Amino acid sequence: MVIVYEHVAVSTLLAMISDQQNLEPALSMNTRVILNTIINFMWAPSHMGIQGNDAADKAAKDAPKMAVPPLPEQFVFFTDLRRKTLFYSLKLWQDRWSTCKENKLYKIHPELSKPFPLLAASRKDESVLARLHTGHTYTTHVHLLKREKAPWCHACDNSFSVSHFLTECADLYDLRVKYFDTSSLKHIFTKVSSAALFGFLKESLTRRVSI
Repeated sequence: MVIVYEHVAVSTLLAMISDQQNLEPALSMNTRVILNTIINFMWAPSHMGIQGNDAADKAAKDAPKMAVPPLPEQFVFFTDLRRKTLFYSLKLWQDRWSTCKENKLYKIHPELSKPFPLLAASRKDESVLARLHTGHTYTTHVHLLKREKAPWCHACDNSFSVSHFLTECADLYDLRVKYFDTSSLKHIFTKVSSAALFGFLKESLTRRVSI
């Protein structure tokens, strides 16, 4: 059904009528078949002549002609205030974060304003990367649930952690050289491709790391 508003849809109807006949005979029909579709025409009054709408139209036309009052000296647009507030909050957060240089997360993500890459082929792989970033994995933290001793790397005589596994473990030295050849966690998580990192993880599973 097409609702036709007075003084508005005449050009639209003319475009719809393929033979461009006079509009009056077309509107006198109850229905008309156009492009194999039945179109029902129904008249509906427009807002012309209605006092409230005419007043609104006049106000809209007169608005550009009105003088704009000067803004107060202390006036700040919301968009500017919001942006400055976000920058200020981030600065406070960064200042506090910069005092946590011994934090394992600070070493891989010292600048909060830069988004941390999580480039993975699937949601499952992203979950693995996120756990490596935080250092919280089943192998390194299950002892807390089981109330056992923390894992220990006997080959290196050192505590076993994600950082040790990726950058220090002697049993995996040749794999590190093969896939990323760096001892920096930040470099591994920001510069090394996810394909290389997952290649290292999969191949390391075939090794017997002494823990």
